[in-house]
Formats: sequence, C-alpha cells, structure tokens
Amino acid sequence: EQAEYILETKLKQLARLEEMKIRGEQDELAKEREKILGILDSKTKLKKLIRDELTADAKKFGDARRSPLVQRQAAQAQLGQRMPGQQPAVHRHQDFGLADRQALPGADAQALQLQQRSTPGPGG
Repeated sequence: EQAEYILETKLKQLARLEEMKIRGEQDELAKEREKILGILDSKTKLKKLIRDELTADAKKFGDARRSPLVQRQAAQAQLGQRMPGQQPAVHRHQDFGLADRQALPGADAQALQLQQRSTPGPGG
C-alpha cells in the first residue's frame, strides 16, 4: 500500500509538471500568434520584416557580382546588310518560333533582295 501511494504521488507530480510545461508552451504560442497577427495587420510592420529578412539573407548568402551591369545603346536592325564574311542566305521562320538559315551557294550579294511576304499567322 505504501509503495503504491508513493508511486501514485510521483505520477501526480510528473503529470503536474507536464501540465505546467504544456501551459507554458501554450502561453508562448499565444504570444507568437499575437505578434504575427500584429505584423499581418500592419503594412508598415510587414514591409519592415520583409526588408530586414532580405537584408539578413543578402549578408549571409550574398557575394560580389561577377559581371558588371552596364547600360548600352538600343540595338538597331540593319536590313540588307551582312556581317563581313557572311554568305547570302535565306531565313525561314516557322509557326513554332523556330528559325532556319540556309546559305545560298554561288549567290551574288547584290542579287539577293529582301522580300517581305504577308502571310497570315496561326488562327488568321
């Protein structure tokens, strides 16, 4: 009887300790929930949190850029002109966005004219 009483008392103490631990976790989770809801309710807090996290990630994982960003002039199409050493060619464009270039053997560069043909695309 006395041994059972001692065991039962120890079990009750353990149960109480476990209950206190669970209540402590509940309190922590409730505080965290309120903090998160406060952030979600405020655009300013949310933007600050995102900025702080991105800055921390950049410091932790970022490295020096290997290729510099430079601003260049806009590219311009040069119809009828060829690059040096380029043979006259015919370019075919298919409906799937694929391009094919076929050289014209023996063609004179002056004889090759740019011809535009109006063909309806897919669905029209």
